[in-house]
Amino acid sequence: MINSEQVRELFPFSIGLDTELRVTSLGRSLHKRLGDSTSRLFSDLFELPRWIGAFDTATLDMRLGRPVIVATEQGMLSLMGAFAKIDEGYLFLGVPSVERLEELAPLGLAIDDFAAHDGIMNHLFLLQRNQANADQAMAAARELVTRARSYKQLVEQSNDIILSVRNNGMVGLANPAAHNLLGPELANTSVEKLLSRESRQVWTGALSGLREGNSEMWVELSFRGHDGDPIIVEGHMVRSEAKGDEDAVLAFLRDVTEKTKVQSDLDRSTVQLRQWQKMEAIGRLAGGIAHDFNNLLSVIIGAGNLLKDDIPTTDPRRDDVDLVLLSAEKGAALARQLLLFSRGEPSSDARTEVVRQTQGLIQILTRIIGKRVSLDFQNSGDPIHVALETGQFEQILMNLVINARDAMPEGGTVRISIAPLPDNQGALLEVTDSGTGMTEEVAQKIFEPFYTTKEAGSGTGLGLSVVYGIVTGIRGEIHVDSAPGQGTTFSMRLPGVAPASPDRSTRASPSSTPELIPGNPRAVLLEDNADLRRLTTRGLEQMGFEVYPCASIAEARAEFEMLSGAPDLLVTDVMLEDGNGLDLAEELAAKGQTRKAVITTGHANLERIDGLILQHGWRLLMKPFSPRQLSLVVSQVMSGL
Repeated sequence: MINSEQVRELFPFSIGLDTELRVTSLGRSLHKRLGDSTSRLFSDLFELPRWIGAFDTATLDMRLGRPVIVATEQGMLSLMGAFAKIDEGYLFLGVPSVERLEELAPLGLAIDDFAAHDGIMNHLFLLQRNQANADQAMAAARELVTRARSYKQLVEQSNDIILSVRNNGMVGLANPAAHNLLGPELANTSVEKLLSRESRQVWTGALSGLREGNSEMWVELSFRGHDGDPIIVEGHMVRSEAKGDEDAVLAFLRDVTEKTKVQSDLDRSTVQLRQWQKMEAIGRLAGGIAHDFNNLLSVIIGAGNLLKDDIPTTDPRRDDVDLVLLSAEKGAALARQLLLFSRGEPSSDARTEVVRQTQGLIQILTRIIGKRVSLDFQNSGDPIHVALETGQFEQILMNLVINARDAMPEGGTVRISIAPLPDNQGALLEVTDSGTGMTEEVAQKIFEPFYTTKEAGSGTGLGLSVVYGIVTGIRGEIHVDSAPGQGTTFSMRLPGVAPASPDRSTRASPSSTPELIPGNPRAVLLEDNADLRRLTTRGLEQMGFEVYPCASIAEARAEFEMLSGAPDLLVTDVMLEDGNGLDLAEELAAKGQTRKAVITTGHANLERIDGLILQHGWRLLMKPFSPRQLSLVVSQVMSGL
């Protein structure tokens, strides 16, 4: 026999009644809910929603064992069960009417309120487990949805190209960035149709690498954009994990077109800077060599002419002297080319109309290139003025056409093209040949003095360096585009100037007649080369000058301090060991210590000299010079011509 306490524990929702239908005991769960309710009437605590008739012992006896619903607290908790007759009265055994786990909490119930042997408890445990599993599944599903949305947003908002390519090479999926760059209709498009020829090989190689087991392949590709322009991308490719398409790949690519262009421009600028620095260094070296060379040639030419004047006209030794002078003149021409390379700048008012000038040279150029080569001149017909002296432009054109001719030993075509730059900023001059072309290595050296690919004795290697010096000397640009077997094009951007009247020359005129300077004139000579100083002194003395030769600026200043009154003439070199002769000349002119001057130089800033000539009426005498040229220039400056 079980006692009442055991009943209460085993049947947590049981109700014990005496014969007067007063509560004698409550199951543990009802007791927890209603407290100690012993001796209270059943009707005070419970309701019978579907009970028909009075609730008394007679009616209860008739319904023993039948299903009955007992409700507590105005129906908040309904118990399904039945009444049984016991010795002391009646016993109701039931359980709450609960179908879902969520109903427990609103009723103030928990799973441990039920008996372990109760089927509903097992049902609720199962419900709880299923509910937990369902909650976990729902949480996992929500997490998957959230992650899927995040991944979708990552893909759709990415500025990088993301492609899914099936094993047949067709694009399966593409994100908006891919559509924006490659076109709106990418689905079912062959990826190879979007790639350049070289990139197709890269793509195929990457696919092979993935199939061989590589986890990813880094690629650099060139796509054809929807507007036809190339799009440079870089990134990695991986095998897709999608079921049913084992050989599909995913490509994650970043547009580096602008970055590549900037890097390419930077690399090109770096190369150009290095080339410019190299050419500048070579130019300084060439200028220094030409300066010293001119001094030597001036001595040879001066001494040779003086020697020739002392030899009778019938003496055969005059022919030997002429040979010496002819060789010296050839050396002088070579030095002038070096100077054009190292300096290149024309006078400040230099200008040439290049279209008309080229048309005037066509006949000469045609004879130069020979019958095997045809000459084609293309231009707009409009005049274009550039900041070059006529002789310099002719030298550019001659050297380039001769170079083009030599590149076509079997014949071909030379095309000269002149077009205006935008906004009339100058001229674009292009000289193109259909010859043998050159390698990149050769192209990087062609402007260096004495560099030539011709056979020994076929050229000096100065033609293109002279062109380079002239063009860069006026702040122009020159580029070469060539490849072996594809010909060569030289492109030059020549700065423009406004049309003007013909140039006013300040150079010596060979038609001037030398004459003896009257009045015992005095001249200060500043020249640091001893031999040239001696020969120039002799030439000035033959013109009637009393000469004060000086080897340095300091010596010349001292000579001027000792002289009473200003001398009649200053003859000065420019580049001296202790300074610049132009600075001294300007200093003396400002003090009124010199009125007339002749500037001798083989390598100097001609623009500054031109300014001094216009300001003071001085004259320029280019080295190397002969005694006759010295006499002509001195006569001009002394007579005010």
